[in-house]
Amino acid sequence: MKFVKNIYGFDVYTSNYLADANEQIDSAGPTTAAGKANLFFSAASDVLPFIGAWRQMPQVDSEYNKDFQREEYVTTARYGVKLYRPENLVVVLSDTDQV
Repeated sequence: MKFVKNIYGFDVYTSNYLADANEQIDSAGPTTAAGKANLFFSAASDVLPFIGAWRQMPQVDSEYNKDFQREEYVTTARYGVKLYRPENLVVVLSDTDQV
């Protein structure tokens, strides 16, 4: 992700990881074969559209491996991100075939 510029108070970023938008808007309308889903949302801390949470905090387990004569450590954790405020998220489909 790369910051491009600020336009009238809106920060514009570019990203190579936008989701594909191979969807048809309506049955009679145009379709896109190579589209991208552009996300627009407010990044204020009190109205962020996404929320993250730990389901299991990181936990370290260790055991001694007798074959290699060394101590081995494994860390396990579970976490997730979910859309929490859908009213703050707008997705605009764009066709990458047309400029």
